[in-house]
Amino acid sequence: MKDTHYKTRRRFITGVGATGAVALAGCTDSNDSGSSGATAGSGSESMADEIVFYNSGSLEFDPGTETNIERFEEETGISVEVNEVPWSNLKTSLTTIWRNEDNKVDAFNGPTWWLADFVSSGWLEPLGLGDDHMSKFPDSVLHKAA
Repeated sequence: MKDTHYKTRRRFITGVGATGAVALAGCTDSNDSGSSGATAGSGSESMADEIVFYNSGSLEFDPGTETNIERFEEETGISVEVNEVPWSNLKTSLTTIWRNEDNKVDAFNGPTWWLADFVSSGWLEPLGLGDDHMSKFPDSVLHKAA
């Protein structure tokens, strides 16, 4: 699955990964322009001007994630639209968005135990991180080529 936001999303996940599990939405097709529809750069290296991030709760009480978002924005020039969703509604919100094949989620901050459900539903895009990092996750959340 090719997406103009792929490299951008990976850099965001690397920066935000300190607080909880962050995963990528992967329900867009190759012709989809992503969440904001705006890109910068040229050719195959174009990147988004903005990505959409769903956080479990308010950033007011999540200073680590807020700092990582600020760092990401400074380093990339890409703005992050944060949707603060109460913990009790986050999984339902994400599931509804992806079941409706909406692409407005580029990344989210939530618990690792949701990942197996999201992976088995085909809603997440693999990050392609090294074996040292990926060996920390159970097989149920790893993307295996068929």
